[in-house]
Amino acid sequence: MTKSKEFNQILQNSIERNKLSQVYLLSAKQNVDLDSYVIEMINKINDETFVFLESLTKHPIYFLIDGKEKTISKDTMLEAMKQLTESKLSEKKSKKILIVKQIDNASAQTLNALLKFLESPPQDAIVILTTNAINRVLKTIKSRAFLLTIYEKNDEEIVDPFSLFFKEIASPQIPLNEIKSDANIQLINELKEALTNSYKNQYAYILFITEKLNKNNAYVLLSALQYFYRDIFLYNSSSKFEFMFLTKKEISKIATFGEYEEVYKIVLNFKKSLTTNENFIIQKANFIAKLGELYGL
Repeated sequence: MTKSKEFNQILQNSIERNKLSQVYLLSAKQNVDLDSYVIEMINKINDETFVFLESLTKHPIYFLIDGKEKTISKDTMLEAMKQLTESKLSEKKSKKILIVKQIDNASAQTLNALLKFLESPPQDAIVILTTNAINRVLKTIKSRAFLLTIYEKNDEEIVDPFSLFFKEIASPQIPLNEIKSDANIQLINELKEALTNSYKNQYAYILFITEKLNKNNAYVLLSALQYFYRDIFLYNSSSKFEFMFLTKKEISKIATFGEYEEVYKIVLNFKKSLTTNENFIIQKANFIAKLGELYGL
């Protein structure tokens, strides 16, 4: 993705369709400066003209926490969330915005406080998180955010989607070497085939997920679904966006399915439940039932 066209197109289409997410996670390699992308988001969402993030502190609806130089403390996070909640939104602005740079450099207590806040954030607020070390970000944080992967590459550079995918979904609790396997790559390819043929046979698609989804592979399979439906969303937002797994031709066949945003939500909710003590069998049954209902079965 490049910040000049595709990134702006995604934001603009989301704004025009009133489909902004409440939580975004911007991820990039170590050498990519994410500040400019955050500024673009704020300028686009609230019709601002900021050049530097530091300028935000002069305005009462923007709150910035920087974890680049030191660990983000719980007190710092709690104070920022309190100010975000209590601040008043002017008529000329669309959203109050909290920016947390390098969320991977936050303490466990800080992340627990943030997770609780993200369960029910203020409706007039957006939280933007950034990281240059996506594998260090907790999976519970990833599951609550709309992930935008930003990579700046030369024309000749080839990005392996599987390597990128596994790196992004890895976390301290789920190491990369535990999920990056031939078996999981095969599972994702089979899932992709079932999805791209769902416009012809919806029942076969639901049946495939029912038969393949188990407690051991749930995190990988649901993460893959999350990325697939994100690709569909981005296709409808910007046809120039560079997708991770699906091609434009594949997406064009299934993008007419009108409930992809609702499917994305139930995938995220099921994925969140994996971190709780909820009964997996019951959660799976509920997920399959809702998925079948959305596909008209």
